[in-house]
Amino acid sequence: MAIKSNKGGVNKFYYGTEIKASKNDDNAGRNFIKDYEGWKQDVYYDSKKNATIGWGHLVKKDEFSYFTSGCFVTKQDGEDIFNKDYANNSVVGLKSIIKANPSLGLKTNEEDALKDIMFNGGPGLGKGFKLTDDGNYFFRYMKDKNLYYRRYAESLLYSEGWYLKLNEIGGKKKISKLDKLFNTNTTTTVVTPEAPKPDSHEPEKKTN
Repeated sequence: MAIKSNKGGVNKFYYGTEIKASKNDDNAGRNFIKDYEGWKQDVYYDSKKNATIGWGHLVKKDEFSYFTSGCFVTKQDGEDIFNKDYANNSVVGLKSIIKANPSLGLKTNEEDALKDIMFNGGPGLGKGFKLTDDGNYFFRYMKDKNLYYRRYAESLLYSEGWYLKLNEIGGKKKISKLDKLFNTNTTTTVVTPEAPKPDSHEPEKKTN
C-alpha cells in the first residue's frame, strides 16, 4: 500500500506493509508493537543510550548486571517480559485516558494505536490526550526522527484502522511516478505500486 502525506505542506510517500495477527500472538495490536520494537535476544543500546533487550524492554538497574554479563533472553522469556511491559505501559496508559475522558468511545484500532505510543513512550503520554485530538495526537510526539514512521503509522491506525509497517519511498523517478498516480486517482489517496526495499533502522524505544 502506498500512502501520500502532505504534512506541513511537504509531499512524502510511504510504503506500508500490513501487520497481522500471528500464530504466536493473535492480537494484531500487540504484533504492531512488536514489529516496531523489533526483537533482540542480547542487550543493545538504543538511540538514547538505554540498555534494551527483547521487544523494547528497558533494562532496569536490578537487571543490568544479569543481562550485560553475556546472558540472553529466549523468546518465551521475552514474551513474559513483554506482557509485563504491555500491562505496565499500554494498559495503564489507556486506562488513564479513558478515566480522564469518560465520554470517549474507542474502537479496537484506536485503542491499539494509543497502546503502542504508550508502550513506546510510557503511560505518562496519556495525560496529553484530548477528545478533540483524533489522529493528530500522535504528531505531537514526532520530534525524534527515529520515531517519525512509527508516529505516522499510529495516526493511520487510529484514524483509518490500518495496521502498517511504514517506510519512506525515495528516488526521484519513483516519487514522480507516484505523484502522477495520486493526481490521476480522484477517489482515493492510496495506490499499490511495486514495493521498494524497506529502510533498515534501529527499533524505536520507550523514553521512560
